[in-house]
Amino acid sequence: MSSATMTDEFSIDMVDPTLSSITPNISTLNESHDGATFRLTLVFSETMDQTVAPTITFPVEDPSGFLTAAGSSGWLNTTTYLAEYTVSDNNQELSNIDVSVASAKDANGNTMVTDATNTDLFSADFLAPTVTITRNAITNGSNFKTNDNSVSFDISFSEDVSNFDENDITVLT
Repeated sequence: MSSATMTDEFSIDMVDPTLSSITPNISTLNESHDGATFRLTLVFSETMDQTVAPTITFPVEDPSGFLTAAGSSGWLNTTTYLAEYTVSDNNQELSNIDVSVASAKDANGNTMVTDATNTDLFSADFLAPTVTITRNAITNGSNFKTNDNSVSFDISFSEDVSNFDENDITVLT
């Protein structure tokens, strides 16, 4: 009788998956994004179980007033998950929104043990700036009628604005 050596080979995966990165497609949502799709791209450290969607939450700031989960979220490949949300302009401003990811499983069944929280990932500014116009003092006449050759005004905005110049002003007589 001859002797044969049999070797069984196997491996044990005891390493929990981690979140390598999370990237928003828009860093600051604003009125121009009303109705658009906002995306968070999650990249994991290893091959994941694509039948299990990670749990995505917003642990500090609450964007539920302007973000609604879209039904098209899902795995793009074995390590990348795409979360999609529909944007709604709700006249809200929310800065430095944190995103937390949990419950994802790797291909061998290991579940993320710790939540991966990314702080200050994106912001939303759906508030239009307000403007205050103040007429400067006149030298000849009253507040309602003047004989001055020119009248000056100070225009102040509640926040930084861009592309504003004298062509944006209309004077009614």
